[in-house]
Amino acid sequence: MLDIMEKYVLNSEKLARLGSTQGNESFNRQVASKAPKANHYSSSSLKYRVATSVLQKNDGHSYVTNVNRRLGLSPGYFTERLAKIRDLQHKRRKAIALTFKAKQRRRFLKSKRQQGSSTS
Repeated sequence: MLDIMEKYVLNSEKLARLGSTQGNESFNRQVASKAPKANHYSSSSLKYRVATSVLQKNDGHSYVTNVNRRLGLSPGYFTERLAKIRDLQHKRRKAIALTFKAKQRRRFLKSKRQQGSSTS
């Protein structure tokens, strides 16, 4: 047992700097919305669904109109309009989340959760 634990002790500096997994969880939620586990997709369909999640994460909702243009299709007026609205909504939510007041509230709620779990 000591031999096994010694490996962890030697690498404790690497293990101590675990970053936030929030970005990964967000991406996994996007993939799950496009390819729910309850449904079975062929491997090529699944690849396209994951690829669309990557595009959405990197480029926003406007990826649909960009793909249509590259395929020589009309991007579609309503598709383009909806993508702009969704991207604007995302930008606004992100701007609000980055404010001092929002961060302060998150810290307060987190401390409240931690206090609630310690009393249970």
